[in-house]
Amino acid sequence: MGKENLVFYITKEDIQYEAMRRIGREISEKEFHLVKKGLEGGLLTGIDIVYGAIFEEIGKHTNK
Repeated sequence: MGKENLVFYITKEDIQYEAMRRIGREISEKEFHLVKKGLEGGLLTGIDIVYGAIFEEIGKHTNK
């Protein structure tokens, strides 16, 4: 998939920025993998609910 098809992405730099902001230090590679797993799980767990709300809202606007 090309960059033009991306809707959302998070870089390692984004994660390190958040780590510095939240815990005052950069995270290790091992910790990075924990963050990555947590992000993937969190985003995938709720994506059905998010898509449902989005397309329900679109349906309200197109059925007028």
